Amino acid sequence: EEFEAPQEAVKMRVATQLKRGSFGLRSDPHGANTEVISVVFDVFHANFLQRRDNFEASASLGGFGVFDGTTKGTLYPQIVHVKTDEGPEQDGNSGIASGDPFLFLKFENNPLDERADTALTVRMRHMEIVYHKGYIEAVYKFLRPPESQLQSVEALLVRRLDCPGLWALILDGS
Repeated sequence: EEFEAPQEAVKMRVATQLKRGSFGLRSDPHGANTEVISVVFDVFHANFLQRRDNFEASASLGGFGVFDGTTKGTLYPQIVHVKTDEGPEQDGNSGIASGDPFLFLKFENNPLDERADTALTVRMRHMEIVYHKGYIEAVYKFLRPPESQLQSVEALLVRRLDCPGLWALILDGS
């Protein structure tokens, strides 16, 4: 027991950070190359700590925004943004709010303070979402397979999940 490490001693720590990232859906990449919708995020952190009798994993996302590319000249090009107490504080032209992280998740197994066997902490700031059917329809049109390949996709899904009735309803749009 004299050579055993204290309970709060860290055996292993893995940490990663991504400063900024984005995903976008583009239609007609070899022609007009128009952006349908884009998701922008910044300051993503992920940590994992292992101690003698417990571990904890946490992740946080500093900012988040979704931009509509389907409606030119709109008053609301940013359809999802994180709200702050002072108003929409912006970082450059990305529209991402600064300050506390937008989303924070932490899972602990056998927390050091012994409050429970496992603990889950989730914190999220308020968001504002602007809705109009144009970008929803554009994303649906982008993700829907061509009619010529619809039967192939249905056959693949039925074979994989052995649930033909459900997928037939989904693919027919009923």
